[in-house]
Amino acid sequence: MPAKAARPGKSAPSAAPAVDVDWVANKILARAKQPRSWPLAVAIAIGAALLIVVAGGGWITWTVLSQVGPGQKAEASSAQPAQATAASQSADTGANPAPQPDSTPVQQAPGGAQVISAPASDQPLTQDQIVAVQKDTAEDRLKANLPESRGLTYRDVRTFIKGPVATNPAVFCGEFDSLNPAGARVGYQHFISSTENAKVETMMTPGEFNQAWRDQCAGPEGPKVWK
Repeated sequence: MPAKAARPGKSAPSAAPAVDVDWVANKILARAKQPRSWPLAVAIAIGAALLIVVAGGGWITWTVLSQVGPGQKAEASSAQPAQATAASQSADTGANPAPQPDSTPVQQAPGGAQVISAPASDQPLTQDQIVAVQKDTAEDRLKANLPESRGLTYRDVRTFIKGPVATNPAVFCGEFDSLNPAGARVGYQHFISSTENAKVETMMTPGEFNQAWRDQCAGPEGPKVWK
């Protein structure tokens, strides 16, 4: 069909405006990317918030611990056990007091003699106190030499000092009476006794005992502690 000729007096229609294809494509791509980008942003925000919380908690912990010195920590950790131990010891002491040791130490000198020495923390023992201790040991020596020590009685027992009693034990000389196995009195007889040994008149020859009496039962006399 032949084209119609344009009417005289009318102009031909203008062409449609050109469209920027690149700009439109970029817009479409930008819109397409937006739905996929928000989850990543949210994840980054949550991670940053958690990091801030952790860092803040660590800073608070460090601040509190830095204000407590090592000495205060040690005192705090050891205060309760120490108090519990002190309370336990106090209770034990009140319920069952520990026995006190003998305040009169006895040492063994060469030859078997006992040497009495005063405790370092106490006042020195007097001569009478030392002699009283030695008398108990000398009496035990005498009893050990007798076949029968029941019903012992003493008379005229004198104390003889041969030097400082702490190193030279006193000697006790006198008479004793005891019971025989039948229960009868055997009569008084002389004896010499010390912390080292004991001698009985009837257990030695008259000459030996008399010589021992002259040697040991003479000299300065000490306190009369054997009665």
